[in-house]
Amino acid sequence: MRTAQTEGFMNYYNILRVGKAASQAEIDRAYQIRVKESSLDRRINRPDIEAAYGTLRDPTRRAHYDHRLDEEKKRLEIVAKSDRKESWRKFLFNFLRFSAVTIMVVALSYAYFRYGFYLKSFDIGDDLFYQDTHDYLGVVMDFQPDHTFGGAVRNGILIKKLDGTELWFPLTQVKACCYTSDHPGSGN
Repeated sequence: MRTAQTEGFMNYYNILRVGKAASQAEIDRAYQIRVKESSLDRRINRPDIEAAYGTLRDPTRRAHYDHRLDEEKKRLEIVAKSDRKESWRKFLFNFLRFSAVTIMVVALSYAYFRYGFYLKSFDIGDDLFYQDTHDYLGVVMDFQPDHTFGGAVRNGILIKKLDGTELWFPLTQVKACCYTSDHPGSGN
């Protein structure tokens, strides 16, 4: 339904249901029709009809009103344009925020799967298996924070193999290539 009021500014042409180029006779005829309609329908505001007719029948007041109406239309176009810009800014902000969250999730997932082995913890007595071949490596016997491997000092883990030999491995190497599981022959 077309409204006669736009953001606080009454459109008298819409109230009388005539075009902006309407002649004085058309305005008089439209006024009579709207007055009859307002007597039958209480939802039609009679004072608005009177104000519209009073303004549009006087050529000086009508010219002044037309100028104000044109200014109001320009203002509304500017507001609509700024609203479009604002909605575009909101869209871009939400898109960039979603993209940033997606990139963070992908980066964290990659880091977890690439370096997640550092989060593994082995306890003494755990059975270790190679990740690639799933072959049994042995049982964790001991941890040493500063074990010497050749010329390097690293955190070490002592593993007892099935044949009874005990070997020291760098903890990072074990975490990178092994996993824990119950092995029927290990005694756990």
